[in-house]
Amino acid sequence: VKTWSNNALSDDLTMVVLRRRLPSLAAELELISQDVIGEANTHTVWRELGTPPESVEEWRERLPHLGALVQAHCGRALSRDLLAQLRMALDDYRARETVATCQL
Repeated sequence: VKTWSNNALSDDLTMVVLRRRLPSLAAELELISQDVIGEANTHTVWRELGTPPESVEEWRERLPHLGALVQAHCGRALSRDLLAQLRMALDDYRARETVATCQL
C-alpha cells in the first residue's frame, strides 16, 4: 500500500481488503452480511427478509427494510456499516452489468 501511495501514508496501520465477486448477487450480499454482522445474525435477518431480490434495483429498494431489520438485531452502527458495504457491492455489480451490456 505504501508503494501505491509513494510512501505518503502517515497511518501506523493500513488494511486493504480484496474481495472476489461471486456470480450470484444474492450470494455476494449474504457473504458481505456475514462478514459485517456474523453468520447467525445474517441467517436471522435473511430469513426475515424473505426471498432475496434478483436485481441491483430490487436490492436498492429493499435496503431500507434490510437496514431496519439489522438495526433491530445488531444496532444502528452495524446497520449503517452493512448498508455502506452493500451499496458499494451493488454499485460494483451495476458497473459490471453496464460494461457487459456495452460489450454486446
